[in-house]
Amino acid sequence: MKRLIITVITLAASACWGTTDPYYIPDSFVEATGQGEIVLNDLVFGMPLWDKGMPDEAIQHSQSQWIENRSSDRNDYGLNRAVHYVETPSLIVMKSDVGGPAKPTQVIFPGGSFVKVVLDKEGIDVARWYCRYGFNCVIVKYRTSEQWENETLFQSIHADAQRALQIVRSHADEWSIDPNRIGIMGFSAGGYLAHSVLFDQGPAVYGSYDAISQVPFYPDFCSLVYAAWIPYHSPGEITAGMAPTFLTGCRNDSYVDAT
Repeated sequence: MKRLIITVITLAASACWGTTDPYYIPDSFVEATGQGEIVLNDLVFGMPLWDKGMPDEAIQHSQSQWIENRSSDRNDYGLNRAVHYVETPSLIVMKSDVGGPAKPTQVIFPGGSFVKVVLDKEGIDVARWYCRYGFNCVIVKYRTSEQWENETLFQSIHADAQRALQIVRSHADEWSIDPNRIGIMGFSAGGYLAHSVLFDQGPAVYGSYDAISQVPFYPDFCSLVYAAWIPYHSPGEITAGMAPTFLTGCRNDSYVDAT
């Protein structure tokens, strides 16, 4: 796949919202991340997960990807976007301008029941907060599917999660990342995806794709936020070598039972 280097002009967006927030990310940037390497500014850039082309054709949609700005729970910029029909997964990297040259990093898997990716509420907004405290953040726009319960289709989404961590770790020096402090954070369905990586100490699904696919993907820490459909684990499945994990949920959550 031919790489495309694009610089997005954000002056109009900044003027529109009355802000110079470097983490204001327009729809055009979100859409372009699946096409090639793209730079928004000094702190934000993006790229496709599979830069040599998709490793499988398990997930294909009859409709093109589109971005919905939902009417409720919008942030200060009037945004609560969800990305539908994702066929070409990508990363949005948000770097912190606080701290030293080797920062801890959160790789974030937003929720959306695997039929969409809740980009702002469970991705960009969370990353903006972490960046204030010296974390770099990487938001994963993974593939979506109407039939994610199908094991073959979910394997492809799981491969996207593995690949995201491999890319982050392989670019540690370039992106000012501490390769030994790379965590994952998943919300709802994204929590299920993060959980699947937490319990995966095997080889990568597509280990022969390229040199990056040989890089270890296991996280150094994990946060599961109202993670959905988490199965019961016997004590023997939870080993001393697993990444330290933070779990949180709400008693009044009508979608994910905290118990």
